[in-house]
Amino acid sequence: MIVKLFGSKVSVFYQKEISVALVFSLGVFTGPLATLENIFDFKLLSYFFLFFFIIFWNISLFSWYDKEIDLIQKQASISRLVSDKWMKMLFTTLGVCAVLLVISHHNYLHVQTDYFFNQFCWISIIFIYVTMSFYQNWFTIDDRYRTIGDAALFLPSILWFT
Repeated sequence: MIVKLFGSKVSVFYQKEISVALVFSLGVFTGPLATLENIFDFKLLSYFFLFFFIIFWNISLFSWYDKEIDLIQKQASISRLVSDKWMKMLFTTLGVCAVLLVISHHNYLHVQTDYFFNQFCWISIIFIYVTMSFYQNWFTIDDRYRTIGDAALFLPSILWFT
């Protein structure tokens, strides 16, 4: 709906990747936010931003890999707006922010037995996306980036079973 509303404009002020990541993240976190007495709970907000960064990274990676297709189809994407060098800087920044958010959870999770497993899941996703950000040639073979990039998002679901 957002893409349909804004069309195929490539603009600094509107990026579909940010919009989609925000809507997706808010949709996932609506339930947990609705149960909170204090909406400014640092733990939940840090998880929200961690999730948002991961989803934004996923969508931006896919746009970057599909840059030529977006160009042919005249689709708006962040990868059409900035160079590959800037995309890699964006991916590096997202990775650093995500790692800092995972580390920040130490203050809240160190007493729980699943702390290390929790961090392992998030760090694994970050590692997969960092790898995808810098080894584009390997991940383009047979669209590996789609399979591996989407599969990485299932890692946190393992936490439900611990």
